[in-house]
Formats: sequence, structure tokens, C-alpha cells
Amino acid sequence: MIKEANRVIYVLYSSTPHWIHWNETSFQALEDEIATSGYSVVYDNIPAKGDRQDYVALLKNISITGASALIIFPDSEDAEFLKNNGDLLLDFQMPVYMLNRSGAPMLLDMVSFVSMDPFSDGITVGTLLKKHACKNIIMINEATGQAFWGVKRYEGLLIGLRRGNGNKTPAVENIPATTAGYAKAMALIRKFRGDIVIVAVNNEFAAKFIDFTRQQGMFIPADFRLIAFDDNPLFRSYNLTSMAVPVQKVGRLFGKLICDKSWLEEYRGKVSIKVNSELMVRETFKV
Repeated sequence: MIKEANRVIYVLYSSTPHWIHWNETSFQALEDEIATSGYSVVYDNIPAKGDRQDYVALLKNISITGASALIIFPDSEDAEFLKNNGDLLLDFQMPVYMLNRSGAPMLLDMVSFVSMDPFSDGITVGTLLKKHACKNIIMINEATGQAFWGVKRYEGLLIGLRRGNGNKTPAVENIPATTAGYAKAMALIRKFRGDIVIVAVNNEFAAKFIDFTRQQGMFIPADFRLIAFDDNPLFRSYNLTSMAVPVQKVGRLFGKLICDKSWLEEYRGKVSIKVNSELMVRETFKV
């Protein structure tokens, strides 16, 4: 007979949550999904200081409890630590699931993922702009130009704009979020005043760009429209039209993976689900 302790799902979550890719709604959805199969949840934090020995001790304790599965909800501060200590999960004696925030490939062989899909999200925005006949488009991207999520959102944007257009893509200025980049964007806004759309790679850069344009006497929607990715609650006052991660769905998907027995040995480490964001329409871009 299965021991009662084996009906426990262990959740490790970031001690520095940003509430963009998951939040308490995700946890509640997970609990609701697995409750019908008789599971309960125990929560703990990913070691805040990134200490390997603390992580070893934590995983050992989880193993001793005989939990049925481990789910990890990281945030940006945890990414390198989890990657560098992925070897600790290779011989872990229970199925491991992890949220992949950026969507970038993660080389953790025995971990199954629920992943964000920045490429498809970019396609969604590009398709929307094409539908609304937007021709003058600027993407405000992260400054390095190398972040996986920034590159994929830009590539997806171009694909979406190209769809059904004879493979002809409207010109899109991919501008870094730097002082020089903002100056270039401002010149284009003045040139196409009232007929230009800014696509911000995330809400943080969107807010910074809006602050910059206000100082220059430019405002939404008279001078430009704006749509962004990552519906960050910290910037809700900007009323940004954004692509938002369906945080409730994320929690429910983890629950379904466990209750559908995908964690059995023949599937362990091979399950990967991509999640598309949903459009939240607000003041900066009306659909």
C-alpha cells in the first residue's frame, strides 16, 4: 500500500519572487488540481544565498519524506544556481518538474519542464500588429541583444508581421534600451508622430521608455502606441497592454502532469510543455 507520506508534492519556490511567471494563484491552482487525486503540498524556499550545501541538505530532507514529486518555481536570481547544481537532481529518487521562465533550453536531463514560449508570444504580437495595419514599428529590446527571450520575441514578431504578406516583412527597428537607443527611437516617433508602435521586450523597459518620452513631451496615444511582454504587477500603474503569463494555468499544468502519471519511469525527464501568454488590453494599445 502507498504510504500517506507518498501523497505529498514538495514545492520549492524562489525567495525573491517577481510575480510575473507564477504567483500564489499558481500554487492554489496546483493544490486544487492534485487534491482530487489525494495529494497535498509542502512548500519551502530555494536556498536564497545559492549555497550548494544548503541545497544538498534540502533535497536530502525531501527524499527522506518520501514525497511523490518535486516542483521548482524559480525566478531570475535562481537561474544560475539551479543550472550549476543540476547534477544533484540526476539521481533524485522522485520525478522533478521545473518552471522554465525564459524558455531557453535547460540542460537538466532528469527534469521535466513547463516552459514559457517567447517565440510564439512574439508571433502573437506581430500578427496583432499586422491585423491592425501597423507599419512603423520599433522594438525596444534589452541592451545586450543576447538574452534568449529578447532574441526570440524579436524573431517571432517578424514572423507574425510576415504572415499572409507574401513573406514580406515591414521594417522593424530593433533598438537597445540605452540612452542612444532611446534617442534614436525618439527621432522616429517625431518622424511618424501618431502613426508608430513601440514593442517593448518587457514591462520594465516599457515603463522606463514611457518615462523618457514624457520628459521629451511625448505621450500615449497622441504620439505613439505601445505593447509589451511580461505583465509585471510592479508597473500596473502605466496601464500597459501586455502579453501576460497565465499564472493560474501554469499551476494547473503541473498538477495535471502529476495526476496523469507522466512522472512514471518511462516518461521521467522527457515531459516538456510550452505555455503561450495571453493578451491583456489596456490604455497603451487598444485592440
